[in-house]
Amino acid sequence: MFIRVKAALGKWLRNFHQPEELAAPPLSQLVEQAKEQWHQARAYFQYVKEPELVDYAINNLEAAEKRYNYLLKQLRGE
Repeated sequence: MFIRVKAALGKWLRNFHQPEELAAPPLSQLVEQAKEQWHQARAYFQYVKEPELVDYAINNLEAAEKRYNYLLKQLRGE
């Protein structure tokens, strides 16, 4: 019985871990996603009116901008 369970588990693991599932998206796609997140963060910052959320909006905007700039530099090879 143990041998059948071991074989079934091995088959399941081979099917579960396909290389395309583990591959990271292309850098250009990451840059586009980061750009979209940056635009969303800017829109949220312009929209927010509650004082409690202004700090969050600022931090979110700064983080999104830094991520976008970092990925853009990586794409350019700088």
